Amino acid sequence: MKQEALQLSFDGLEKNPSKLRTTVRFTPEQYKIINDDAKIFRKSPAKLLRLNYFDRLPTKLLMTPENLKLFMRIYSGIGNNCNQLAKRANAGISVPMTSINRLIDSNDQLLDLVTGLNGHG
Repeated sequence: MKQEALQLSFDGLEKNPSKLRTTVRFTPEQYKIINDDAKIFRKSPAKLLRLNYFDRLPTKLLMTPENLKLFMRIYSGIGNNCNQLAKRANAGISVPMTSINRLIDSNDQLLDLVTGLNGHG
């Protein structure tokens, strides 16, 4: 059966999906883990592998380390500014509108950075 699958063209495989098989070799430890997980999730080991390969969340890098540093710098600044404004407001000191606008601008800058990445940054 394995030989037959190797000899079929892709057209033949599409017409006869029961020939679409492969073998995965595991170490004894890996085999125990996959079988234990299969029991926990009530799936066969093959089904568990298919789900985790084809139906998983994307794992591509969404931010480069440089963009992550920029993001964290802006995010930390927003947190610090927001905290300072909250302390002033809680102390009964008026908060100038210019300070609030700077906080909003920082937030917009962070939003622009994140939405501009589109998974390519």
